[in-house]
Amino acid sequence: MKELQAIDKVIEAYYDITGLHSYFIQSKNDITDSAKERNFFCKCLKTSASALKQCDECTVENYTMALESKKVQTYSCHAGLVKWSVPVRINEVTGVIISEGVISKRQVEESEDWINYLAEKYNKRSHFEDLTER
Repeated sequence: MKELQAIDKVIEAYYDITGLHSYFIQSKNDITDSAKERNFFCKCLKTSASALKQCDECTVENYTMALESKKVQTYSCHAGLVKWSVPVRINEVTGVIISEGVISKRQVEESEDWINYLAEKYNKRSHFEDLTER
C-alpha cells in the first residue's frame, strides 16, 4: 500500500534527521504490539509489567486524543519522557505516529534521583545501583 510506504519513509527520514524513533499505530489493538521504542530507557522500563501496562494506557489515551482532536498531542508519558502523537490521514489510511520521548534538561540534572525513583516505583534494581556497587 503506497500510503503506508509513504508513512514509513517519513518516519525513517525523521529518524535520520533527529535520531529519534517513531512508529505508526492504526488502531487501539496495535498499541499493545507498538512497544517499538529502541531506546535503552524504554527497554529497561518495559521489563516491568506495571510499567508496560502504564505505557500502553498512556499511548491509548494520547492516540485517542490525537485522532479525536485531529491535532498533535505533546505529553509527558508515565515515566516522564516528553512524547508527541501526530494524527495522520492519507486517503483511506488513518492512524497516529507516536514519536519516542526525550528527557528534559532538569531530568538530566536530577538523573540519579529520577532513576532511583523509577526503580523504586517499578520494583526494579536501578542501573545506577549496579554501577555504584562495582
